[in-house]
Amino acid sequence: MKRTLCLVVALVLFSTLLSGCIIDPPMEDLSQIDSLEELQEASLILWAVPYQVAIEGEGPDLTCAEQGFILGAANFVSGDLWYRWYKDGQPLSDPGHLWLDRSMGDVPAWVSYYPGFTGSLPDGPEDMPEPLTTPGTYSIRVWGPEGTSEAEPLEVRTVVVPSCAAGTARTDVSVVIYGGWDGIPVKAWVGGAEQGTLYTARDASGDAAVLWTFYPPAGQAWSLNVAPQTPPGKDPARWQYRLLRIEGPTAGQVIDHPSGAGTTITAGGQYKLYFQLLDTGPLAGQ
Repeated sequence: MKRTLCLVVALVLFSTLLSGCIIDPPMEDLSQIDSLEELQEASLILWAVPYQVAIEGEGPDLTCAEQGFILGAANFVSGDLWYRWYKDGQPLSDPGHLWLDRSMGDVPAWVSYYPGFTGSLPDGPEDMPEPLTTPGTYSIRVWGPEGTSEAEPLEVRTVVVPSCAAGTARTDVSVVIYGGWDGIPVKAWVGGAEQGTLYTARDASGDAAVLWTFYPPAGQAWSLNVAPQTPPGKDPARWQYRLLRIEGPTAGQVIDHPSGAGTTITAGGQYKLYFQLLDTGPLAGQ
């Protein structure tokens, strides 16, 4: 999935689409989006903007974490919302307020994150602290309307910022849950080490999905296991998963109805694991 475009906020107005950032396109490839109206259909967008661009308004594209970057998000959903930043599944910040009043026009509510700051972008270079430089999987979780909470968010968006030392050996692992919805936790283990829990969001096809990015050294193979968790608020005895297939990086490399949600990953590959979420019906006595 391309991450060739980003949003740059010009202090007050949020309307310019520029190249140079690593961005999460929540519903479609943002390289095909060229207007604010189209962006509004995405509801929530997360990006990592180069530190130099944030200060000077221009600079090199962001390709890896050690270049320095800040995180930003734009919310197009009206209402009294709350948000929190995460890294590798762990909270980075306290919850913040994300209020959007459509009567004020079409400019979205936006927030940013960098060390020591969790609100809006600074007023100028003199207010800019040190940038983020640590690679990882960064995300923002938004909740607030009735029926949602931080544990069961309205929206979750994730962007992966790789290490400069990782080179081009990027390996993507996707988990797709048919019949699922946003906010379902999914766990993963690589080489037996548990990774940060991710939460599903709609992919380009409208399915609930998560994406991890790893950087196995060339010539090495890492074991991978994934486990979607019971959706928050649902009975695990009633709501169950069926593993449908695993797709490997080679064309035609498909395992249908595998016995376990595990595989081996190598540098530069793309792997997808597909699950079906099933409601098995009311239990006896319900």
